Amino acid sequence: MNDNTAYQIDTLTSLATSCTGSPPDSIVRLKGDASKRAIYRIRFGDDSLIGIYGPDKAENTAFLGFSETFKQLDLPVPGVYAVDESGLAYLLEDLGDTTLFEYLEQQRNLNGGKFPYKELRPLYREAVAQLTRFQLLGADNIDYSLCYQHAEFNDEAWRFDHNYFVTCFVKSLLPDSVELYLIEIDLAQHRSLLKSANRSYFLYRDFQSRNIMVTSNGLHFIDYQSGRRGAVSYDIASLLYDGRANLPQEIRDELLELHINLIAGNSKLNINELRSDFTPYALMRVLQALGAYGNLGILQGKREYVKGIPFGLRNALYLINSDDRLTKLAALHDILNQIQSEKRWELYEH
Repeated sequence: MNDNTAYQIDTLTSLATSCTGSPPDSIVRLKGDASKRAIYRIRFGDDSLIGIYGPDKAENTAFLGFSETFKQLDLPVPGVYAVDESGLAYLLEDLGDTTLFEYLEQQRNLNGGKFPYKELRPLYREAVAQLTRFQLLGADNIDYSLCYQHAEFNDEAWRFDHNYFVTCFVKSLLPDSVELYLIEIDLAQHRSLLKSANRSYFLYRDFQSRNIMVTSNGLHFIDYQSGRRGAVSYDIASLLYDGRANLPQEIRDELLELHINLIAGNSKLNINELRSDFTPYALMRVLQALGAYGNLGILQGKREYVKGIPFGLRNALYLINSDDRLTKLAALHDILNQIQSEKRWELYEH
């Protein structure tokens, strides 16, 4: 146990003891996500809490502030039980270990690798219905001054994500490419397609199956600390084009229509605008994911993220080929197609 881990455990043990009135029986670190946060399960007999130690105080403040608002809006997020005076540690309701992605994988294995419509369709429809509540109820209730990255998903953030894609994904796999300037022209055109969408709603930012918990009390939602104002199309794209979840196109189309109709029926947005906005924002999400796979999987050596690359490439090429506005991004299409055909990511799988 290194000194930092010992300090985290001591801090969370002290906080849990103060919160419950008795010292915990055990505290065990759980497998974390891509962030720098450390996540622990703290047990008291048959009961348990989740302890978080996050080195980024601004990130913690965003999560805790958003959580308070979401609870007030009766949205299904974990309860917050205690916050350390340092602002670096806090205790949450334990929602168990089963994410929507893990449940999907379990059910796929039981169904011979096929998408288990009977078991998963109702859960995905519930997820979409709850997403619309986050987006619409959060729109005018979230304190956007708490946003610790960007307060709005706008041109500045789009440029950041495009640069992330080029730097961490394209340059990692094709370091000798001499036509990156052509991709930059296409990406500028891509950004121009995003500008017309209404961006006055709450954008969850990472609404994907690993951030949705399957519990006996329905779905619950975590990891919304990167939220900001933005277009509603981005979040539904995050769910539908969630790399390794690899949803069938049929269920994607059904869930997209559900989301569009729920949003249009409860806001000033109209169905035609929402349909038009979707594919450019879906491509934005997929390119960001490819950047993350390149950064985490190739540059940082976390091999499990490399597994997402072929799914992300397939999704990006499908989206480009499905929309006349995106088919004009020829250089982007060609570089993605080259990476897919050469399969250089396979060098980093082991």
